[in-house]
Order: sequence, then C-alpha cells, then structure tokens
Amino acid sequence: MSLAEQVKLMLDNHPEVVEIQVEYLNGETRDYSLEEEGEDGAPSLSRESVISSMLSEVDWAQVDQIEVEMENGDKVEMDVETGELEAPEADDEEDEEEDEDEDSEDEESEEEEEEEEEEEEEDSDEEV
Repeated sequence: MSLAEQVKLMLDNHPEVVEIQVEYLNGETRDYSLEEEGEDGAPSLSRESVISSMLSEVDWAQVDQIEVEMENGDKVEMDVETGELEAPEADDEEDEEEDEDEDSEDEESEEEEEEEEEEEEEDSDEEV
C-alpha cells in the first residue's frame, strides 16, 4: 500500500484529525488543515475534497515525517512505514522532564562520590 493510501485510510479511520503537517526529506514542511470552515469568508470545502486535494499535492516519495493534530489539540506522528499513529507528544515532554531530574541527581551523586574519594585519599596520606 502506498503512503498516500495509508494516509487516506488513516484519515478515514480518524475523523478527529483536523490538521496534517508533512515534512519532506529536505526539511521543508507543509501544513494542511482538514477543518471544513472556509477562511476569510471563502466557501468551505468538504473534508473529502480537502483530503483529495492534499493527497494529490504532496510528493509522497519525498516525505520524511507526518504529524497529525487531533480536535483536542494532541499531536501525534504517523509512522510512514506502517501508517500507524504513535503516542501523543505530551507524553514525550513528561519523559524528558523526568530524564532531566535523573540527570541532575546523577550529577549530585557523582560530586558526592568524588568528595568522599578525596577525603579517603587525605586520610590515607595522614596515616603514612
């Protein structure tokens, strides 16, 4: 199944997706809004029309990454190999904060160990 077909299937199965961001291999990104409201008073297009237009515009062979935004504001990545949606980014941010906390604890314990080693060396020097 082609990537375009995977995206269409994912959108058919997830009507709560309101925006797609496509990132190309060259780093360029393009946003596609799937909301049916027209901008600046322009007549709105149906979701199917917007999806069809997007599917024909994207150079799927050059796509590196796809991120989708849900109605509730969550953003998730779509695996370009399998077409599956991955976990929301909000979870990643919490994990990063936990990692930072662990790093600072590790640094503190390393400093304490160094101080203890220095004290032991001083004690052994005094005994000689």
